[in-house]
Amino acid sequence: CNGYDRPEESGHTPSVRLELGAGPQDVLAVLVGRVNAMKGQGLLVQALADVAAAADAPPLRLALVGSAFAGQEHFEAQLQQAINASGCAERIVLLPFRPDIEKVWAAADIAVVPSTEPESFGRVAVEAMAFGKPVIAAAHGGLVDIVEHGVTGLLVAPRERSALAGALRRLAADASLRERMGLAGRERQLHLFSEQGYAALVAAALQALVHPVTGATP
Repeated sequence: CNGYDRPEESGHTPSVRLELGAGPQDVLAVLVGRVNAMKGQGLLVQALADVAAAADAPPLRLALVGSAFAGQEHFEAQLQQAINASGCAERIVLLPFRPDIEKVWAAADIAVVPSTEPESFGRVAVEAMAFGKPVIAAAHGGLVDIVEHGVTGLLVAPRERSALAGALRRLAADASLRERMGLAGRERQLHLFSEQGYAALVAAALQALVHPVTGATP
């Protein structure tokens, strides 16, 4: 099922933000996903480096949360090398998969889904929206049906480092925009992507197949 309901107990403590590399005054961007060739972790590191290089760089930090599949550990090694060479390694934390991912979302300020290849759906974007987080996402695949550009987050051209950096900079510098988009995302998630909302959409689609509206008058 693609519907998602946020757990009742899903808050976070300041210690979670510290684990993710962010202090109280920092803006924390989070990418949750398998470390592989298509999730865009390396691209995101490059984009963060561009943001951090500016003289007026916002206090942006990045947490990459996820592990590679067995036998694909070389992707993790490559990612760590990219972080080390980025010039802003002090702003980035690379963490393995953790079962309490709800605490990660609760601690985040921005969710980033910069997949370099189209996602069939993009569940992590739905999870982030359930926690009221604005989402920066690549504008292809299922993500374009989840994120409403300019309303619940920002869609950026896939694989474009400068576009991703611009979106990061924009949201990191504007707390009120993050809040507005986060609230709108939460409403959209409840309506379309909660378990109840998703079930209602599926039921409506099945009903339309069984009783199609032809537009003909008797």
